[in-house]
Amino acid sequence: MEHIRFAQLCDTHIGMNNGEAVMMGPVFEKLPNTVHSLEAALQVLAKQELDFVLFCGDLVHEGSAEDYRLFKHIVDEQLKDIPAIFCLGNHDRKKAFWEGCFGKNSESPYYVEQNIKGLRILSLDSACGGEVFGAFAAEEYDWLEKVLKEPAPQGTILVFHHPV
Repeated sequence: MEHIRFAQLCDTHIGMNNGEAVMMGPVFEKLPNTVHSLEAALQVLAKQELDFVLFCGDLVHEGSAEDYRLFKHIVDEQLKDIPAIFCLGNHDRKKAFWEGCFGKNSESPYYVEQNIKGLRILSLDSACGGEVFGAFAAEEYDWLEKVLKEPAPQGTILVFHHPV
């Protein structure tokens, strides 16, 4: 069996103006800058010979397309050829995510399958409904049932943000 090395990060809460964030502004003022913290963490991870990096939700804090563009730029710049796998959390907003990360106009749930060295990674969107709690859309259950009918050589990892 081939070894697979990966890292998992969550709640990066990237934002251009987190100090102005509704309700959380005073908290962000007392914390290290999230952009600098993510850059530093990814610089360390980029040297680790990883097969992929999981980002498990709350990628940005306020959910603007600009913040997602910044997040994606940092990830692409620091990780270069290391695949990055995303899922969405309660601070993430689908329309802004699709626009900022992929240049698409969509409000669809974001769920994807990626295969790395025979390991299947299924990223699910537990941020359905935009509520604090997590849930999956009916279409995700249908997709998951269909995908899991076929075994993966190295197994499957399900990635999502919330306890569901």
